[in-house]
Formats: sequence, structure tokens, C-alpha cells
Amino acid sequence: MTGKTKRIAAIIFAVVMMFAVVAMVAGCTSRDEALVGTWVSEDDPTWVTTFNEDGTGTHTQSWGFGTSFEWSTPGNNIRWDYPGTENMDSPYSISGDALYITIEVGDGETITYRYIRD
Repeated sequence: MTGKTKRIAAIIFAVVMMFAVVAMVAGCTSRDEALVGTWVSEDDPTWVTTFNEDGTGTHTQSWGFGTSFEWSTPGNNIRWDYPGTENMDSPYSISGDALYITIEVGDGETITYRYIRD
């Protein structure tokens, strides 16, 4: 190999490695492990949300309603991924045993729900 060929091969290798690293990072899903567990709504104790370590979760109510979701935490948001729908991001914070989740209900109006760790 000539010097020019070696440089071109090195550049191609560097570009391929860069794309491999970007693909690896893009495939990573961040999860705030502090969310893992079961949370009960302070406003309506029949409404229970569970976040599992594997990134799945459920919403349930005592009268039988239930739905599953997948979750991650990009930035300061919970990203809810419900089957068959678009992802929804909700700002959240945890203070002690309290979880605060803010949901946009339309026209910029929001509601913040408080959950207590079960």
C-alpha cells in the first residue's frame, strides 16, 4: 500500500467507526432507575402506575381498566410508548417518595399529577 492509499483507508475506517458509535448510542435507551416501582395517585388511589426495570410498565385502576406501555427517560421527561400510538413525553420530577408528572391536556394547558411510592 502506498502512503496515499493508507490515508484513504484510515479515513474510511474512521468514518465507519464514527457511524458505528453513533448507531450504538442511538440504540441506547436511558431510564431513570428511581422510577422503577409502583406509584399510587394521590388524587385517586385506585389509579396505580408501575414502572418495571426492563422499560415496560402498566397503568391500572381497581375497576378493571389497564393498559401497558414502554418507557424511557430522555432528559427530564418520561417517554410513554403505548402500543399503536405515538410516543408522548411528560416532564417529571421525584422528591422523596413523591413523583410529579405533568401532562399537556391541550392548548398549552397542563395538569400535574402527584403519585406516592407504594
